[in-house]
Amino acid sequence: MLAALAIFRRGRKMSKKLKKDDSNLEVVQTYLIAFVLLFTGFLNFFK
Repeated sequence: MLAALAIFRRGRKMSKKLKKDDSNLEVVQTYLIAFVLLFTGFLNFFK
């Protein structure tokens, strides 16, 4: 879960660096990875 939060913060920094004409595919992928890690972390936490 801590790794997911770190990846999430990295995605926030990447999205701030991007300009409007840049593709945000990398940011979307980073958010997806962070979300999946958080989700699996929550599932393991509540088992």
